[in-house]
Formats: sequence, structure tokens, C-alpha cells
Amino acid sequence: MEQVIELITIEAESCLHGGVIEGLSRFEQLNHDIKVMNICGFIDEDTANQLYEVVKQYCDKFMDLLRSGKIR
Repeated sequence: MEQVIELITIEAESCLHGGVIEGLSRFEQLNHDIKVMNICGFIDEDTANQLYEVVKQYCDKFMDLLRSGKIR
């Protein structure tokens, strides 16, 4: 499970280094991937919630950068 959390964290962090459309679509894809992993039983509900929280934290950082004009 730790590897899954680490991979999602790395991918979410990488969303901060692209453009607006790329970043938003990658966050959407991450949430979809988490949902699929949970539905398929690859991860449990608690892990899914942890992963959603990780993605949300990076999405919030992304939105702050977007509002400040650092991401275009």
C-alpha cells in the first residue's frame, strides 16, 4: 500500500509543474484511478480516502499557484 501512496503522491506533485489544462486533467485522472483501484479491490476504502486527501492537498496547491499567476 505504501508504494501506491508514494506513486500517487509523486504523480500529484508532478501536476504542479505543467499548464492549467494538463494539471486539471491529471488531477481528474488521478481521482478516477483511485476510484477504479478501490472498486477493483486493489486498495481498501481507508487507503482510497488517504489517496483522495493527498490529491486534494496538491490540487489546492495547484489552485493557489493558478490564482497567483504562476501556472498558466
